Amino acid sequence: MVEIPQVTDPAFLDGLETWTLEEVRATRDDLTAIETGLSYLRRVVQSRLDIVLAEHRRRELGEPAGATGLVEKLPEILGSKLRSAGTGRLNTSFVPTRVPENLDRQLEAILPASRVSSVSELSDDDLTRAQDSLTELEQLVSAERRRVFEVIDRLQDEVVRRYRTGEATVDSLLA
Repeated sequence: MVEIPQVTDPAFLDGLETWTLEEVRATRDDLTAIETGLSYLRRVVQSRLDIVLAEHRRRELGEPAGATGLVEKLPEILGSKLRSAGTGRLNTSFVPTRVPENLDRQLEAILPASRVSSVSELSDDDLTRAQDSLTELEQLVSAERRRVFEVIDRLQDEVVRRYRTGEATVDSLLA
């Protein structure tokens, strides 16, 4: 099973042309599962960041604090970025099976799920720290996701190359 640190190693794909087609496909499938987990995690990070930013705006506008107001505004807060900058790829699976634990732990250390509904209770400094940390984590997760996409693309290119050159055939799929 492939892990993110392997993928970020520039030597990860060395000798790719010597891998069996099954190894290429299995690695691509592993990375697709990792990408699905990263995509899910990026959305969760972005949602928490959007809630923190909304709390900043609420304070700037001098609106009253409270979880009720936050809950009422969630559709507006979370619905404002229905399209994000990204690859525009449609996930083949929407169920994250491989969320990187180290990144998930970082998210929970910054703003645990249990504290999201009580961001109005954070001090201004804690809210700013949460915003900065969530922004950094979102950038990290996005960078990891881009790297995984790059490797998936290289693996897919290798599969296509093998079919074009005759090293792999459609008949081999049926066997």
